[in-house]
Amino acid sequence: MEYRKNEAKEWAKEKLKGVWMATNTPFTPDFQVDWEGCRRNIRHCIDNLQIKGNFHAGMVGETFHQTIAERKQHLKIAVEESKGKMFTLSAPHCETPLVTLELVKYAEEIGAELTGPMNPRFYRETMTEEGVFQYYKWIADQVNIAIFPLNQLEHGYLMSPQLICRLANEIPNFVGIKNIAPLEHTRMVRILCGDKIIVSDAEEEHWLTNLTVHGQQAYISSSHSFLFQSKKLKLINEYTDLAMKGEIAKAWEVSKRVEPMRRALTRVTPPHKREATHKYWAHCLGMAGGEGRVRPPYQQLTEPEKEAIKAAVQSTGLI
Repeated sequence: MEYRKNEAKEWAKEKLKGVWMATNTPFTPDFQVDWEGCRRNIRHCIDNLQIKGNFHAGMVGETFHQTIAERKQHLKIAVEESKGKMFTLSAPHCETPLVTLELVKYAEEIGAELTGPMNPRFYRETMTEEGVFQYYKWIADQVNIAIFPLNQLEHGYLMSPQLICRLANEIPNFVGIKNIAPLEHTRMVRILCGDKIIVSDAEEEHWLTNLTVHGQQAYISSSHSFLFQSKKLKLINEYTDLAMKGEIAKAWEVSKRVEPMRRALTRVTPPHKREATHKYWAHCLGMAGGEGRVRPPYQQLTEPEKEAIKAAVQSTGLI
């Protein structure tokens, strides 16, 4: 790694900037992982979109619908294709702590720059903040890799701003958090943590405000980084670059041009089919999306739904 464990926070503040993505996972007609498609998507996001980092194959990537062997192979491909060109933040989410630790150690072993285990799930017993703290400390004590967790409500709770602040203060390689939370929660995390860690709101539509008002240095991240950009048109990169140069008014004008894309994607996303919609949208842009194919229990898109998505993509000017 480029840093020692006790240097991880400073390394992250210096290096982690700009527009990141959250990888999806294309599947073949028999529901196997399309490995060559995975490679092609990473190369596209580096070469054509100039994406800075990859929160790799987490919830967006249907991680819980894959075997451990598949997850390791997908991460290995991402690191191989990205090394020296784009940072890789592994998503070792698992409800079994020992498997999470195994995936964190694997990420460190193969050269991923960061890892992001989500807040753990509690069964039967009520979540305790001390339990969450000890979970992350137990992982961090056994590795050197920078830890940048995902804080989300899928497990029935959010880590509180006070808990995140304790993690930031007491764990040397705890360098940031991807916070899928109400805006007031994220604001409080920023107030309590100061500049100790990077706090990333994961919504693209909030990114410009976060960058210019709240000092968020990296958008980590969602699939919108590649759904709303193409080789032809890279508006998110454009407004990010303008804002970083201090041209705020111009940045807002460019950001407004993304809004029709946001509305179009929302309009054609059927209930309970977000992952399938995003993958088919990417497919329509020329990426490997497996025709929008998802593994059960997720629902497949109907042909009329695909036609609506294709028409929406064609309306955006991305192709």
